[in-house]
Amino acid sequence: MGGVVAPLPVSRNRAAYVEQAIAELRAWPDLALLHTSDDEVVYAVGDTPVVRLTSDGFAALHLTRPVIERIGGSLHESGVLTSPADENWATMRVNTASDFDLLLALVSLAIKANV
Repeated sequence: MGGVVAPLPVSRNRAAYVEQAIAELRAWPDLALLHTSDDEVVYAVGDTPVVRLTSDGFAALHLTRPVIERIGGSLHESGVLTSPADENWATMRVNTASDFDLLLALVSLAIKANV
């Protein structure tokens, strides 16, 4: 995955913590930029998308069904995790510094779950 990577567009519409996550995750060696637009940035492990960051301040994480079954209840009860649209994905709003820290931890978990 070497080579020169074009800069990501900075959207004035994206939530601040999502912008921060996009910048942080770009430097992670296990992640590759799969897709970018004004509305969404997607990072992947190999060919598998693992995190989608959206302009409206949400992050969708490909945690896999076993991981969601293990930790989903706790995250949902805490109010961080929203109902997944797909059974392998979990969605969270990234509004605060704590949400940002949790997002990075969950991305790490998503990477491990998808390798």
